[in-house]
Amino acid sequence: MKTRILVALALQALALPAAAEPLDVHVIAWLPPEVGQIIAVEFGIANLPFAQCDIQAQWDTSLVIGSIDEGGLALAFLDGLSGPFAHLGTLRFTCLEPVGDNHEVEVVGSTESGNLLVVTADGSEIDAWGGLFCFNPNDYWWPCDFTNPAGPTPGIYLDAQADGLGDLCAELLPETIPVDHSSWSAVKSLY
Repeated sequence: MKTRILVALALQALALPAAAEPLDVHVIAWLPPEVGQIIAVEFGIANLPFAQCDIQAQWDTSLVIGSIDEGGLALAFLDGLSGPFAHLGTLRFTCLEPVGDNHEVEVVGSTESGNLLVVTADGSEIDAWGGLFCFNPNDYWWPCDFTNPAGPTPGIYLDAQADGLGDLCAELLPETIPVDHSSWSAVKSLY
């Protein structure tokens, strides 16, 4: 029985696609000229695929209150950040299970305070919009390419590129354990 299980696992592993690399998604603040420099942001990220993925956050500051799995974050920046595209941090997704098609993640207000905002260098709080990001788009209803927003309202969104001008969608594939085809005869000899 043990041998049959090993053979079944080996056959399954050979049928899987090549190992997926972890995927980095960047958290960006879009700042119109009217906003100037910001010293803090507050937001949350809804519908992250925690059940399928390990998600590690690396923020561009050490001044962090909260976390992505607690429903809200406040980030402060000693030197301030300028726009139009300010990089706030990176989320690294390493998935062991498929996430599924058209999985939307959205930047929302913090669950602690409800705030989705940026704080300017003079201490003014300005409400911001939150962007959508789609994993594994399949006939997705929204265009995946970034369209530079217009108007005086800042926004916080996720982007596939660090410069903030990339895609708002990405393929998120699970990690697999690769099996070398040269070891197949050793697997067959077990059966």
